[in-house]
Amino acid sequence: MMLWRSTVSADGVLLHAPDGAAYSVLDPAASAALSGALGQPLELRPETNIAHHDASGVHLVTTSSLRAAAGIGDAEPDHRRFRANIVIDTDGTGFVEDGWIGAVLAIGSEVTIRVGAGMQRCVMIDRPQADVTPEAPLLRALGRYHDTAFGAEAEVLTPGRIAEGDPVRLVR
Repeated sequence: MMLWRSTVSADGVLLHAPDGAAYSVLDPAASAALSGALGQPLELRPETNIAHHDASGVHLVTTSSLRAAAGIGDAEPDHRRFRANIVIDTDGTGFVEDGWIGAVLAIGSEVTIRVGAGMQRCVMIDRPQADVTPEAPLLRALGRYHDTAFGAEAEVLTPGRIAEGDPVRLVR
Protein backbone atom coordinates (compact mmCIF):
# COMPACT_ATOMS: atom_id res chain seq x y z
CA MET A 1 0.00 0.00 0.00
CA MET A 2 2.83 2.41 0.70
CA LEU A 3 3.71 2.39 -2.99
CA TRP A 4 0.31 3.91 -3.77
CA ARG A 5 -0.39 7.59 -3.12
CA SER A 6 -3.31 9.97 -3.21
CA THR A 7 -3.86 13.56 -4.23
CA VAL A 8 -6.74 15.98 -3.90
CA SER A 9 -7.86 17.88 -6.97
CA ALA A 10 -10.88 19.93 -8.01
CA ASP A 11 -12.39 16.61 -9.13
CA GLY A 12 -11.96 14.99 -5.71
CA VAL A 13 -9.50 12.46 -4.32
CA LEU A 14 -7.37 10.57 -6.83
CA LEU A 15 -5.57 7.30 -6.14
CA HIS A 16 -2.24 6.86 -7.97
CA ALA A 17 -0.95 3.33 -8.62
CA PRO A 18 2.77 2.48 -8.66
CA ASP A 19 2.55 2.11 -12.46
CA GLY A 20 1.38 5.74 -12.80
CA ALA A 21 -2.32 5.04 -13.42
CA ALA A 22 -4.67 7.43 -11.61
CA TYR A 23 -8.21 6.63 -10.46
CA SER A 24 -10.94 8.64 -8.84
CA VAL A 25 -11.65 6.95 -5.50
CA LEU A 26 -15.33 7.04 -6.53
CA ASP A 27 -14.58 4.97 -9.66
CA PRO A 28 -15.09 1.19 -9.20
CA ALA A 29 -11.90 0.76 -11.27
CA ALA A 30 -9.93 2.06 -8.25
CA SER A 31 -11.29 -0.76 -6.08
CA ALA A 32 -10.57 -3.27 -8.85
CA ALA A 33 -6.98 -2.03 -9.25
CA LEU A 34 -6.33 -2.25 -5.51
CA SER A 35 -7.95 -5.69 -5.35
CA GLY A 36 -5.65 -6.91 -8.11
CA ALA A 37 -2.55 -5.41 -6.52
CA LEU A 38 -3.29 -6.81 -3.06
CA GLY A 39 -4.59 -10.17 -4.24
CA GLN A 40 -7.90 -9.99 -2.42
CA PRO A 41 -11.26 -8.38 -3.10
CA LEU A 42 -11.85 -4.98 -1.55
CA GLU A 43 -14.07 -1.96 -2.01
CA LEU A 44 -13.20 1.69 -1.44
CA ARG A 45 -15.93 3.55 0.39
CA PRO A 46 -16.23 6.62 2.62
CA GLU A 47 -15.30 6.13 6.26
CA THR A 48 -17.97 8.63 7.34
CA ASN A 49 -19.92 11.51 5.88
CA ILE A 50 -17.03 13.78 6.89
CA ALA A 51 -13.75 13.65 4.98
CA HIS A 52 -10.93 12.14 7.03
CA HIS A 53 -7.37 13.17 6.19
CA ASP A 54 -5.12 12.13 9.05
CA ALA A 55 -5.15 14.13 12.27
CA SER A 56 -5.13 17.59 10.73
CA GLY A 57 -5.62 19.31 7.42
CA VAL A 58 -1.96 20.20 7.04
CA HIS A 59 1.27 18.53 8.08
CA LEU A 60 4.48 20.56 7.89
CA VAL A 61 8.13 19.74 8.42
CA THR A 62 11.23 21.93 8.36
CA THR A 63 14.67 21.39 6.96
CA SER A 64 15.99 22.03 10.49
CA SER A 65 14.10 18.97 11.72
CA LEU A 66 15.39 16.93 8.80
CA ARG A 67 18.94 17.89 9.80
CA ALA A 68 18.17 17.09 13.46
CA ALA A 69 16.91 13.66 12.38
CA ALA A 70 20.25 13.10 10.66
CA GLY A 71 21.89 13.60 14.04
CA ILE A 72 19.86 10.85 15.69
CA GLY A 73 19.69 8.48 12.72
CA ASP A 74 22.14 7.32 10.11
CA ALA A 75 21.63 10.13 7.56
CA GLU A 76 19.37 13.07 6.77
CA PRO A 77 16.08 11.46 5.76
CA ASP A 78 14.26 12.17 2.51
CA HIS A 79 11.46 14.62 3.37
CA ARG A 80 8.99 12.55 1.31
CA ARG A 81 9.32 9.79 3.89
CA PHE A 82 7.09 11.86 6.21
CA ARG A 83 4.40 12.63 3.60
CA ALA A 84 4.11 16.27 4.68
CA ASN A 85 2.02 18.81 2.76
CA ILE A 86 4.57 21.58 3.30
CA VAL A 87 8.37 21.51 3.75
CA ILE A 88 9.75 24.81 5.07
CA ASP A 89 13.40 25.72 4.49
CA THR A 90 14.76 26.95 7.84
CA ASP A 91 18.15 28.02 9.15
CA GLY A 92 17.61 26.96 12.77
CA THR A 93 18.83 23.87 14.55
CA GLY A 94 16.84 21.13 16.19
CA PHE A 95 13.11 20.61 15.91
CA VAL A 96 12.15 24.26 15.36
CA GLU A 97 8.45 23.46 14.88
CA ASP A 98 8.26 22.78 18.63
CA GLY A 99 8.63 26.52 19.22
CA TRP A 100 5.85 27.34 16.77
CA ILE A 101 2.98 25.53 18.54
CA GLY A 102 0.04 27.94 18.67
CA ALA A 103 1.74 30.39 16.30
CA VAL A 104 0.35 31.61 12.99
CA LEU A 105 2.46 31.28 9.84
CA ALA A 106 1.82 33.36 6.71
CA ILE A 107 2.78 31.53 3.53
CA GLY A 108 3.06 33.47 0.29
CA SER A 109 0.64 36.38 -0.09
CA GLU A 110 -2.62 34.58 0.73
CA VAL A 111 -2.38 31.67 3.16
CA THR A 112 -2.22 31.62 6.95
CA ILE A 113 -2.06 28.50 9.10
CA ARG A 114 -2.03 27.92 12.85
CA VAL A 115 0.62 25.43 13.98
CA GLY A 116 -0.64 22.72 16.29
CA ALA A 117 0.99 19.90 18.17
CA GLY A 118 3.88 17.84 16.93
CA MET A 119 2.89 15.13 14.45
CA GLN A 120 3.21 11.78 16.18
CA ARG A 121 4.83 9.27 13.86
CA CYS A 122 4.20 5.54 13.48
CA VAL A 123 6.01 2.66 11.81
CA MET A 124 4.88 3.87 8.36
CA ILE A 125 7.91 6.21 8.16
CA ASP A 126 10.13 3.12 8.15
CA ARG A 127 8.23 1.33 5.36
CA PRO A 128 9.16 1.42 1.63
CA GLN A 129 7.37 4.15 -0.32
CA ALA A 130 7.02 4.97 -3.99
CA ASP A 131 9.92 7.03 -5.35
CA VAL A 132 11.70 7.14 -1.96
CA THR A 133 15.03 5.34 -1.62
CA PRO A 134 14.89 2.86 1.27
CA GLU A 135 16.60 4.24 4.36
CA ALA A 136 17.57 3.01 7.79
CA PRO A 137 14.71 2.82 10.32
CA LEU A 138 14.15 6.10 12.16
CA LEU A 139 11.07 5.61 14.37
CA ARG A 140 12.91 4.05 17.31
CA ALA A 141 15.49 6.88 17.34
CA LEU A 142 12.69 9.47 17.15
CA GLY A 143 11.07 7.74 20.12
CA ARG A 144 14.25 8.02 22.17
CA TYR A 145 15.05 11.62 21.28
CA HIS A 146 11.78 13.33 20.41
CA ASP A 147 8.83 11.26 21.68
CA THR A 148 8.18 9.99 18.09
CA ALA A 149 7.08 13.48 16.98
CA PHE A 150 8.30 14.83 13.66
CA GLY A 151 6.93 17.95 12.03
CA ALA A 152 3.72 19.58 13.18
CA GLU A 153 0.02 19.51 12.56
CA ALA A 154 -1.54 22.75 11.32
CA GLU A 155 -4.96 24.12 10.46
CA VAL A 156 -5.72 26.47 7.60
CA LEU A 157 -6.96 29.87 8.79
CA THR A 158 -6.92 31.67 5.45
CA PRO A 159 -7.07 29.44 2.37
CA GLY A 160 -5.35 30.25 -0.90
CA ARG A 161 -2.61 29.07 -3.21
CA ILE A 162 1.00 28.50 -2.26
CA ALA A 163 3.93 27.58 -4.46
CA GLU A 164 7.43 26.24 -3.95
CA GLY A 165 9.69 29.11 -2.91
CA ASP A 166 6.94 31.27 -1.37
CA PRO A 167 8.16 33.14 1.71
CA VAL A 168 7.04 31.88 5.12
CA ARG A 169 6.68 34.39 7.96
CA LEU A 170 6.02 33.76 11.64
CA VAL A 171 3.10 36.06 12.49
CA ARG A 172 2.45 34.75 16.04
